[in-house]
Parts: sequence; structure tokens; C-alpha cells
Amino acid sequence: MPIYNHPSDRVLSIYLTLTEYPILSARIRHIMRKQLFARGVISREAFDAEARLKAIQSQLREGLQDPYIEEVAEIWAERLKSVRDNLTDFYFAHNLPYEDFEKIVRQAISEHGETRDLITFNPELAPQDMVFQQAEEIERLPAARRKGFEARLQEIKSVLIRTMISDQLAYLNIARRWFSVADLKVSTNARSAMGRLGEKQPDDAGITAS
Repeated sequence: MPIYNHPSDRVLSIYLTLTEYPILSARIRHIMRKQLFARGVISREAFDAEARLKAIQSQLREGLQDPYIEEVAEIWAERLKSVRDNLTDFYFAHNLPYEDFEKIVRQAISEHGETRDLITFNPELAPQDMVFQQAEEIERLPAARRKGFEARLQEIKSVLIRTMISDQLAYLNIARRWFSVADLKVSTNARSAMGRLGEKQPDDAGITAS
């Protein structure tokens, strides 16, 4: 299970995970809302009222002068759904454990006759520390379970190599076979340290001590 110490990290992880399930995400968020209501995080009435208010505010930001008559019903429904989805992610991430979200995803997937040992997200959209965390989580799996996630691990390594080293296809195909996740983490830490060492000190910026 990943460790996200800040609610904003959990919000992002929930959002990025659900982009991997474009159809099933509606079912997952439905279950998430049921838990929010059942556990007293927020009432259904308060949630619906907040979603409606935020949807109207978004209309005004987008230039609608009279939100009640300028938008057709189909677009309003799409807008309201988007706001409800964002609110669902926000309230869940700020109030309930992340492992509860993973259980809901597994529950929704199991309804289709599938099981998942690891809940994954799109590494191309995620911050680098989150990508490293998922790669390390895969590497810690027992060999028998890890085998099913080898393709995902190679995808993650490819994303890291592209963003950190090179996006040349010939190099990428070789590098992802030879570099471990630990190698890539050492590389990014070294790059960060070099960046800190290369930062201008006060004297470098033309400020001298008196």
C-alpha cells in the first residue's frame, strides 16, 4: 500500500488511479460517496448542495451571465457530474484512509470477475516521487505476484528514463533492461544534489558581505 502523508497527495493519487478506469470510475465514485454519507463525513444533502453551488460558480467563470438559462440540460449534467467527481475525490482523500479507496477499487473490479493485487495509476501524469513509490511497491512483491506486474514496472522505468535521461528509443530499450529502480533513484537524487550545489550563493548574485 502506498504511503501518502498529505491529503493533496491522496487526492492526486485517487484522481490518477481513476483515469485508468474511464468506465468503472463512475461505479467506484458511487461507492466512495456511499461511504462518505454512511460514515458521517458529509450528508447527501450538503454534498449535493455544494456540488450545485460549485457547478454554478464554474459557469460564471466560463462567462455565462445567466447560468439558469444559458446552458442546455445535457451540458449542465456533464458539468455537475465533473464537479461531483472532484468533490468525491476531495472529501474521501481528506477524511478516509487511502487503503479504503483501494478496497473500493478492488471491490468494483471484482464485480467483473477480476482481482488486483496492486492498484496502479498512469505514471506519465504522476509526480516523480509517486512514480518511484509505485515502482518500489511492485519490486517488493513476491516473485510469483510480481510477474503479473512486470509490464507495468517496465512502463514506469520507461517513463522515468524518458523524463530523467533520454527519450531516444534505441537508448530507452536498452536502459530499461539494465537500470533498476534503485539505480534511477540514485540518479535523480544525484541530479537534485548537483542542482542544489549549482545554485547561486549571495556572493554569486552580486551581493557581498559587509
